[in-house]
Amino acid sequence: MTVGLMGSEAHIMNYTVFGREVNLASRLEGVSGRSRIIVGEGTYSELVQHAPEMARQCRNLEPVAVKGFRQTVNIYEVPWTDAC
Repeated sequence: MTVGLMGSEAHIMNYTVFGREVNLASRLEGVSGRSRIIVGEGTYSELVQHAPEMARQCRNLEPVAVKGFRQTVNIYEVPWTDAC
């Protein structure tokens, strides 16, 4: 993922993000629907490392085919409540 100011002093500069992971996040947003948090393997791996208790509560879902990716993507649902 690339994050930062893009452009030049001669053209409009905008703060933006782009890259494969940004595309995947956008696609998973479409998969999630309403009131669900869906993450890919990269984010899930970070949860395992930095928030293992939360990672243990995640539910492994069926891999999905997403536009722009040749192989199916492993996804996980992160539990949440209104109290969070």
